[in-house]
Amino acid sequence: MEAITRRVFLKQVVVGVGGVVLARSFGTKISSAQTPVEGLSKVVIAHHPEATDGVNTINRDVAQIMVDESIKEFTGKQSVADAWLSILPNYKKEHIIAIKVNAIQPECPTSPEVVDAVVKGLISAGVVDNNIIIYDNLEFKLTGCKYNYNTTNVGVRCFATDEPDWGYDWDNPVDILGQKKALSRILLKCDHLINIPVLKVHLYPYGVTLSLKNHYGSVENAQTLHADFARACATLNSLSAIKDKTRIIIIDALFGFWGEQLNYVCPRFCP
Repeated sequence: MEAITRRVFLKQVVVGVGGVVLARSFGTKISSAQTPVEGLSKVVIAHHPEATDGVNTINRDVAQIMVDESIKEFTGKQSVADAWLSILPNYKKEHIIAIKVNAIQPECPTSPEVVDAVVKGLISAGVVDNNIIIYDNLEFKLTGCKYNYNTTNVGVRCFATDEPDWGYDWDNPVDILGQKKALSRILLKCDHLINIPVLKVHLYPYGVTLSLKNHYGSVENAQTLHADFARACATLNSLSAIKDKTRIIIIDALFGFWGEQLNYVCPRFCP
């Protein structure tokens, strides 16, 4: 077998939010980095021809390379450890880092391989493994997407908001377009937040929802927020618990899916 190439094709673009996009391929043309525009944030797009088999398998080693090279490009740091540490302002050993994944569809969730790569990077930066919490709203969703569910005081934790003693914080409700809602206590108790959504088209006519929609898994009974979806998403993500804690958004675009109906089993594709 040929050795895996460490060359990751990286592209920088300038948009209104900072983050990383991981994909198997976005074509053959590689653009040079653009000069950042003042007031806007940088996005790094990474792709690697060996990231997946194009069907259903992710190459774990390549995913690690892509995440490592992307975070260095994003921060301008020379080492993976320094890069991760640089996005955690005033980091202390006791800080909790929450990683919000999307486990709503087992056909195309946030890839555990990508999340593992992020976790390894954080640990290399000195983050205590048990202070990392991978979460979504329901236990069966996480286990159904092959996450290692762990509520113990040993190792990286991974559990749902519906876990006993966590749940939603009704003592401090929030208002979303006139609706009284409660946020996940995991979200509220963390010091740093990493958002890792998937590439999907959902809820016609809104199209690709990415990081904004992912936090519907951080709020109680998000179903009632679908009627005025666009404004509700924006309002939710502008709350300080999300806006002020988000350190980076990593879009897992190694696979994607599309469809127009909620809970519709959508065709999967490899970008």
